[in-house]
Amino acid sequence: MKIREKMDINKSVRKSTRCYAIHDGKVVTIKYKNKERFNGWYDLPGGKIENGETADECAKREFYEETGLTVIDLENCGNLILEYPTKISDYTIFYIKECEGTINPLETDNDAEIIDIEKLLMFDNKFICTKLLEDKYLKKILKCEKMKIKMIINDKEEIVDVTDY
Repeated sequence: MKIREKMDINKSVRKSTRCYAIHDGKVVTIKYKNKERFNGWYDLPGGKIENGETADECAKREFYEETGLTVIDLENCGNLILEYPTKISDYTIFYIKECEGTINPLETDNDAEIIDIEKLLMFDNKFICTKLLEDKYLKKILKCEKMKIKMIINDKEEIVDVTDY
């Protein structure tokens, strides 16, 4: 018997990507500089999957736009579903195995930088996607293990429940 998890069908679902470019304990991040509520917050490169675009294509495009780096090799590691009080974000997770270029974002809404993972995890001003940089999930990303994780998030950007499938 297959049991389906109930999701609020009245919430809009946004399909997006998040890219984890990790090397020697460091990760490529973006830092928002023009967002009212989240100015100065850290996130990982990625964004909304456009009509007619595959998740892979989106990951490569968004990574380039937000960092200036070109993806050479990436692997799909599964999904991270964030259910907020009013919306659902369904992220396809990618491990960027290799990229090239110089950090120089094309978009002006953020800065891009390479930061030590342990340092990033200590910051308060980071988005939920950075949770996957914690050891439990990071090992799976680096091994390209398929994951499916659902997190329930409150209106204060706090995780109230996590389910790993």
